[in-house]
Amino acid sequence: MIAADGSGVRVLDDRSGARTYGFNQSNGGVLALDVEGKPNSILMERFFQDAQRSGTRVGSGDVGVGIEEVNLDTLYHSLFLKPRAIAVGYVTDEEGDVRIMATINRDPQGYVKDDVEFAYMPKGGENFAELLPDLELEDFNVVGVDSAKNIAYALGEADGFTSLYSVALDGTGKTTVLLSQPGYDIDNVVRIGRKQRVVGATFATDRRHYEFFDPDFKKLVNGLSKALPGKPQVEVVDASTDEKRLLVMAHSDVNPGMMYLFDRATGQLSEIAPVRGELEKLQLSPMTLVRYTARDGTEIPAYLTLPPGSDKKGLPTIVMPHGGPGSARRMGFRLAGAIFRPTRLCGAAAQLPRLGGYGSAWKWTTASSRGAPRLPMSSMPAIGW
Repeated sequence: MIAADGSGVRVLDDRSGARTYGFNQSNGGVLALDVEGKPNSILMERFFQDAQRSGTRVGSGDVGVGIEEVNLDTLYHSLFLKPRAIAVGYVTDEEGDVRIMATINRDPQGYVKDDVEFAYMPKGGENFAELLPDLELEDFNVVGVDSAKNIAYALGEADGFTSLYSVALDGTGKTTVLLSQPGYDIDNVVRIGRKQRVVGATFATDRRHYEFFDPDFKKLVNGLSKALPGKPQVEVVDASTDEKRLLVMAHSDVNPGMMYLFDRATGQLSEIAPVRGELEKLQLSPMTLVRYTARDGTEIPAYLTLPPGSDKKGLPTIVMPHGGPGSARRMGFRLAGAIFRPTRLCGAAAQLPRLGGYGSAWKWTTASSRGAPRLPMSSMPAIGW
């Protein structure tokens, strides 16, 4: 936690004592920024570790993930929800109420199972109940809750691609498709403001797309993009509590980003600051989507950047594969392009197999019979192309 002026850095998580033992790879995060009737308090997940209690009566045998209320003035931690040994995480709604618990059970031998299961807290209830969607979905994962609609937002895979679903939290498990995109995975929800209200979902093709359930937000974002020079990608980064003032970022492949404050009441859009002020006067080159064929026949998409004013012939080339199986290159500003621009290098960002966003078939495409892609087979042909 830091003050508004950037001073007074303070650690929020409650660090384990000298008597605790076992691995603690994460001590949780902030679940809710507001606690009803408790100003200046937040809710945080915490992993409670086992503790050696010989020779003392102090301590607790509770182990697992629970929730603590943290007073931001005193940093005093108080138990809000008792830890459960099988719990691995919780989800709150926009009102700060804990509505979802994620659990992982163990088999009779004590080994952790692969599947994550979910339980929900009924409105005004005191005990969790098993959440059972009425559709058969792979990799089911709850990512948000809408208190007013009494639904959970969940990602799940059907027919090889991940879609966004709503699941009723009234005991029926009624499951409805909210957003799917043929050929691509829906990968997250879009939240705004202090309450982290879910207003849409996002997926990526050659660029990042945002679909808003809230028609006012959809109209607003599309209108801002059309009004700004170059029709950049517009993202709502944050919002005031009443959502009347929005912090907006506009960016593109030739625009490193500009932060704006938008007043919905007056319709006024004011510049705050560039994301990378040192690049404001630098002419950046647009990206072009191209495709080439790898040695095993797999078609690989890539993004080509040519230096401004070049004749596009005989240029030195840098090929930049994406950062790993779970990441991908997308159309948009890349700092590497600005860094290497003065050397008149040609850049190609290659999308290799086994990355997320294009469905399970593409994700597990392999270039070897053993099931692990040989990266040179995918990336080297980009140079020849």
